[in-house]
Amino acid sequence: MRGRNVKKVTPPDKIQEIHDHINSFSTIDSHYCRSSTNRQYLESTLNLSRMYDLYKEKYDNPLPIHTYRHIFNSEFNISFYKPKKDRCDKCEEFKAKKDVATDEEKFEQEEHLRRKEAGYIERNKDRELKKIVEDGEQTAVITFDLQNVYTLPKIGVKNFYYKCKLNVYNLTAHCNINNRVYNCIWHECNGGRTGNDLASALVKILGGIADDNPFLTKIILWSDSCVPQNKNSYMTMALKYYLDSPMCNSIRIIEHKYGEPGHGNVQKIDVAHSIIEKFLRNVEIASPVGLIRLLLKLPQKKYKFKIIQMQPNDFHDFGHTASNFVFTQVPFTKIKHIIYRKNEIMNIINRQSFEEDFMTVPIHRRIVGKNRKKQSEVPLVLPKLPPIKRDIALPELKIKHLNEMLKYLPDQTDRTFYQSILKNVSSKKKNK
Repeated sequence: MRGRNVKKVTPPDKIQEIHDHINSFSTIDSHYCRSSTNRQYLESTLNLSRMYDLYKEKYDNPLPIHTYRHIFNSEFNISFYKPKKDRCDKCEEFKAKKDVATDEEKFEQEEHLRRKEAGYIERNKDRELKKIVEDGEQTAVITFDLQNVYTLPKIGVKNFYYKCKLNVYNLTAHCNINNRVYNCIWHECNGGRTGNDLASALVKILGGIADDNPFLTKIILWSDSCVPQNKNSYMTMALKYYLDSPMCNSIRIIEHKYGEPGHGNVQKIDVAHSIIEKFLRNVEIASPVGLIRLLLKLPQKKYKFKIIQMQPNDFHDFGHTASNFVFTQVPFTKIKHIIYRKNEIMNIINRQSFEEDFMTVPIHRRIVGKNRKKQSEVPLVLPKLPPIKRDIALPELKIKHLNEMLKYLPDQTDRTFYQSILKNVSSKKKNK
């Protein structure tokens, strides 16, 4: 009728085009928030305006950007922002409902803040430890954390945004004695970010730190409280094996301390990651080989950076070895502080608060079979560490996309790298 406003109805097929376009971009999981969210993350080089420009190039009669933005924000759980947490989920949740919180919720929040403060006090105490050698002894305070995943190649080619890329990992550690940052690099054909992979990389880093500081007798580790990566039987076995190994030199004690969830005490690592990200922000990186070349050129002003490249034989099956022991009495989810001592294999010395006394939990060797020996007759030695058995496999779609991207790589060294891994890789059925 004349004079009446007729509401426009957007054709469903045009809405579907936007859905299809957003879904066509390759995403990665969060590292920092993986246990608490299903949100996926797009490459840091993307933004909504760039995505909309690509959408307009691909489809005729595109819908306006406000429609694209609305669908992106309301119907997808993806983001451009780096998933590193600057604020604590628990504190933010409590802040939102503070006025209506129950007495139990208020008590839980008070306990959370008390544990946070206790962690800060403990961390500051470690910061004040002397770095020099005294009476032939020296203590190193080492913080470590995994950086956001690199997805390579990162090249300014439009269709690369839609491609599945190779994941590359960097476990970063800072040693207070020499103010050096150790970056341990590997790609997904050699390992991922499981407890085994993180433990193997940490052992590799500790070996490098011990080589640089031959008078070390004690190590204090600080990390976040991520149970699958840092607080588990894999990490425990890795540190016990390291203490028992020739590479350990004169180190007799390793202490591992964990920050309160949401309040990790790894600020040195945050600064190091910020320096790396700023240095790499506007450069093209074709392959892990190119990444390492660039990392070797990092500015050495605030920190001295050292690059370590993980090889396939650097990954160990600590999980298999851990299965030979009984860890059921070890409260990994609650632990704040673990002490490992050289030649003390069968005990886990731990406490669940920095304000509590330590308790000792035995981890007996697991005995199977009808004619098994008595527990007291089992030798108190670590079993031989088996090599990790891992098929070199990538999703079929990723193999296809990597092959398609080869022709765009300007450096033969980078092309040769991908050709060598694709030659030996098998395919997984799963494409994500």
